[in-house]
Amino acid sequence: MSESLIHAGDIRQFPAWAQYMERIGWEVHLLDGAYLYGKRLPGGIRLFKLERPRLSDWNGLKEILDREKALYIHIEPHNAYYASEELKRIGFHRSGMCVSHQATIRIDIALSLSKIRHLYSDNTSRLLKKTHDMRIETVSLTSKNLHEVFGRFYQLARRLADDKRFYLPKYAEYAKKAEAFAGSSLVLFAYGRGKDPIATLWCAFHAGVGVYVQTGMTPQGYEHAANYRLVDAAIETLKTEKKCRVFDFESIFDVRYPSQHRDWSGYTEFKRKFGGEVIYYPSPYERWQWPW
Repeated sequence: MSESLIHAGDIRQFPAWAQYMERIGWEVHLLDGAYLYGKRLPGGIRLFKLERPRLSDWNGLKEILDREKALYIHIEPHNAYYASEELKRIGFHRSGMCVSHQATIRIDIALSLSKIRHLYSDNTSRLLKKTHDMRIETVSLTSKNLHEVFGRFYQLARRLADDKRFYLPKYAEYAKKAEAFAGSSLVLFAYGRGKDPIATLWCAFHAGVGVYVQTGMTPQGYEHAANYRLVDAAIETLKTEKKCRVFDFESIFDVRYPSQHRDWSGYTEFKRKFGGEVIYYPSPYERWQWPW
């Protein structure tokens, strides 16, 4: 496995994600290049979460938590920046609660496009040949076009969420994330024979890492394998135009937690068809400390 896949940054540590957290009411602290998110509750109670940090200053973390009188903090460690003994030393223990996904698939897109596509499954390669003439529209999300572009994306994402019965935030809530990622994300639309898109894909990017955020799909999109074409087009655009070296599929079903997110198994099989390496994150940690 390449070093770039092991050390790639997580979307929850992108500057745009920090902006998004501020928009939905979290305080943002910057420690050793990592974003720490805090929430103030009634009675002066402070809660914190630290997700996939590339952090080495564990003493600095303890100082912030003590100063802010943190009642609780939850850490989802990064796979390459993980110091269990250091965490235990400053009062953490393993947590049984997973706030975010615990496994992902990353693809090394510093490789040539031909080598990247050589990693695809035979079925994926066949479907891409079948859809080679499908029209793909790629739009960089900006503050000027945000509501027009994101509005079109959301309609397709909403349709998929209703069909598959999974949770999708309401538009006003979800648009706060889009606003934060304006300038560092792109939306792709796939078209069949009609004038309306049949599928969509939203991707974010920062510091050489492109991330699969959310897709939207119609029955026609599935019928015409538009989801395969969109991922391939996104990888090519993120590599050639945004200079990304890693493509992160963001979440897959984790066999270590068989009772959690069983409904993820379907799209996990889809993501596996593009090759890449499975990344398993260390178990979460937490610390309780009465501040009074």
